[in-house]
Amino acid sequence: AKYTKIRGVDKDVLNLTTLDFLGLGQRKELHDAASAALDKYGCGSCGPRGFYGSIDVHVYLEQDLARFFGTEEAIVYSDASSTASSAIPAFSNRADLLVVDDGCNSSILTGVNLSRSRVLFFKHNDMDDLKRVLIKVEEEDKRLKRKPQRRFIVVEGLYRNFGDVAPLDEVFKLKNKYKWRLFLDESHSIGVFGATGRGVHEHFGIPVGEIDLLVSSLSTTLGSVGGFCVGSREVVEHQRLSGAGYCFSASSPPFVSSAASTAIKIMEEEAKPALMPTLKRLAQLFHSEINKQGKGYLVPVSNPASALVHVRLDPKFQAAASRDLYDSESRFREDSLLRKICVGMRDHGFLVTAANYVINPDAAQKIGSSPRPALPPPSLRLAITALHEESELINSAKALCAVAKEILEEAGPQQLSSAPAGDAAPTSDGLKKRK
Repeated sequence: AKYTKIRGVDKDVLNLTTLDFLGLGQRKELHDAASAALDKYGCGSCGPRGFYGSIDVHVYLEQDLARFFGTEEAIVYSDASSTASSAIPAFSNRADLLVVDDGCNSSILTGVNLSRSRVLFFKHNDMDDLKRVLIKVEEEDKRLKRKPQRRFIVVEGLYRNFGDVAPLDEVFKLKNKYKWRLFLDESHSIGVFGATGRGVHEHFGIPVGEIDLLVSSLSTTLGSVGGFCVGSREVVEHQRLSGAGYCFSASSPPFVSSAASTAIKIMEEEAKPALMPTLKRLAQLFHSEINKQGKGYLVPVSNPASALVHVRLDPKFQAAASRDLYDSESRFREDSLLRKICVGMRDHGFLVTAANYVINPDAAQKIGSSPRPALPPPSLRLAITALHEESELINSAKALCAVAKEILEEAGPQQLSSAPAGDAAPTSDGLKKRK
């Protein structure tokens, strides 16, 4: 909701954490659709889709998604995080090769790991490094006379852990030049980018039919639960037999599918003329206010048009100069400052959160054949919705910068951490190795 209640605070607080970017989850139409489906079908579906868990509203939602994105078919998963982690290993195995942006979210990394494919990472959003990796693979092919294999470049449209946008036009050119397939996760860009809210591929004018695997979430803009993949009939039907999260999980409750179908209809009617321009204007306003009010203390690092906002401490208050140089101690120090800011914002009537990441205790763990990428740097993660008012965002930005200034001046500049032994560090060729 736009305003919400939290423990320990008497008054409602402005919610700056919900990923319901267009506010569709608060619409009466969705509530009515979910209520009607609940009355008709009951709560649970009681089984996987391939056995006895398919209900007509599941099929209708897949048809609505395919129509909305202009693809032949769509497949719906009951859990958003299992969508990417099921789709990737459904199409890539130990004989195949994945080149992955090292800023990808944990669901993608899980899928990459489960595929048991050979994995090469390229530096986050660095197209020169991506090109270098693709050239390196091409040279290996010639030298080793390698047999044909499936190969995917794996990226997000709008990165969950950074709030920045993949330069998809450049990725697309490299993909075509070196004859690779493309896996694209649009979970956080649906309803945020593109004239009609279809995501970053629409923003860059890339036909959806040119994307080999496109997955997204029903749990963000569409105000529901679950995830989906859209594409050709062959891509979708293969997952009905090979997508682990589809085959072995109970299907979504019918009422959440009805809610998602209703959200799609609203987007088709209202996204382009009203909702998308409003959201873009509010996101740009909030970024501008943080830049203006927080100078010397806070730095927004997300795309200025992104409704998913990441705000970092000014470099003089950061505990490490880059994400590869954080150790557990320096990360804890910086996270502690961010969490103090969150508490201060709560006392001012605003709900914000620091980005949370699972710290892997095994420093030697790998993703596929490569070392696990370093965790994203500590940041505040906020979300702007079309329901917010300009005055609310201006006031929240002022409060955020004032709270940060007070806490950071008391803490003082941080001592920078150096690269700890055993942590991943970039080599001269850009790939990562262990010290």
